Amino acid sequence: MDPNAKNQDLMYVTNSRSGDVTVLTYPAGSEAGVIAGFSEPEGECVDSTGDVFIADRFNHRTQEFAHAGTVPIQILDYPGAQPFGCSVDPVTGNLAVTNGARTKKAETVVAVYAGATGTPHTYALKGFNASWCGYDDRGNLYVDGVQVGHHHTFVLEELPKDGTALVPISIDQTINYAGSVQWDGKYMMIADLFPPVAYRFTLTQSAGTVVGKTTFGNLYEVAQFWLYRNKITGADNGVSLWNYPAGGNPIKTFAGDYPVAGVISPAQKRP
Repeated sequence: MDPNAKNQDLMYVTNSRSGDVTVLTYPAGSEAGVIAGFSEPEGECVDSTGDVFIADRFNHRTQEFAHAGTVPIQILDYPGAQPFGCSVDPVTGNLAVTNGARTKKAETVVAVYAGATGTPHTYALKGFNASWCGYDDRGNLYVDGVQVGHHHTFVLEELPKDGTALVPISIDQTINYAGSVQWDGKYMMIADLFPPVAYRFTLTQSAGTVVGKTTFGNLYEVAQFWLYRNKITGADNGVSLWNYPAGGNPIKTFAGDYPVAGVISPAQKRP
């Protein structure tokens, strides 16, 4: 890793084909380093200290890296699952990780690690294959995915703060392929993988109403997006950057090897 990287904002790009994670300076896009040791890295998330969590799908674990670090500071096992997407609760610091396995039997949908450490508490829901997840600012967790055996039947579930089970949320917008989920400070964003668009929703205990959308121009599809300040990333052949919520044509594209995600870890302020 470039020794100057720790003083810069960094973008972590998960590359599905090469199986490594490229670390780029942000927003310049110059390579700062490469992290290996994954088996199909997928989704990512960042906590309030700049630590990056990377879903290491076929190693059945999530790896945590400090800002500009190349050696994991923690490895969180998710036995029998395929970690896919993740989110950190801004209220409690809990880490949620979805099980991206596509099976015809009941499986755990999401695991929650209290304080982002230790052994997780898992939540199961029959007939639901999970994709992505995102916490809002009150500690409620939203998980999207599809019905078992129906890859185009979108499902959205909520694990309320202090809740013990996932509960269904109906929305007034058709989503063809379950995409990324993230809180934007006011609304919950849920993406349609194809065609690529991120919808903004107001959500109640049982229903969601779409209030706006951001389109990702020049992309065929987008798996995970990541909102950082007033910019949003999305991955396709590379990782592109758009103004948020305007969208439209990208303002910049970064390198990637069939990337799944590109998230931003902010430089940490010195004491």
